Amino acid sequence: MTWLILILVFVAVNLFLILRNPMARFWRFAGGRPEAVLERMRASEAWVVFEDGLPEGFRSSWPKEQWVGPFRVDLKEPRRQVLILGRNPGYKESAAFIMSELEGGSAGD
Repeated sequence: MTWLILILVFVAVNLFLILRNPMARFWRFAGGRPEAVLERMRASEAWVVFEDGLPEGFRSSWPKEQWVGPFRVDLKEPRRQVLILGRNPGYKESAAFIMSELEGGSAGD
């Protein structure tokens, strides 16, 4: 019984920390409006969007010290996955801007 309580506490703490993470919130948001978010990512220098998977040896062009990811966004129509790298620094600010723009209704979507 003690193990069960410890496991539940551990899971609860992890969920709390994950839900407070602004990037976790952004990716949940992006999952709900993938086309609108991807449109803004494609227009930003803070992101690189790969429509057809990662190219061979992509890390030579986008080194891990400067780019984070890849992140995945699932599209429904047509059903496919898009992979994304975020420029570090800059991608967090861009994510916040994209969210505020789309949540504010100025997107025209």
